[in-house]
Amino acid sequence: MFGPDICGTQTKKLHVILSYQGQNYPIKKDLECETDKLTHFYTFILRPDATYSILIDNRERDSGSMYVDWDILPPRKIKDVRANQIKETTS
Repeated sequence: MFGPDICGTQTKKLHVILSYQGQNYPIKKDLECETDKLTHFYTFILRPDATYSILIDNRERDSGSMYVDWDILPPRKIKDVRANQIKETTS
């Protein structure tokens, strides 16, 4: 789901919610939408390298990486063989 949410005077938020394996994941950033009386054109670009851009009226408002700005994928971990060795020697 993507788009502005203007509700009264308090809520003026731009929603960017990705769906993956049946769950919804909102973006971790707080993004504000345009609040004037004009019509605006919102664009969400998701690239194959997991980067994205958000455009408002064809001007880039925000950009980043899916790995950083959403909690969709588990954090990347590098297996450290030495970690088990240290744990065994301290026990």
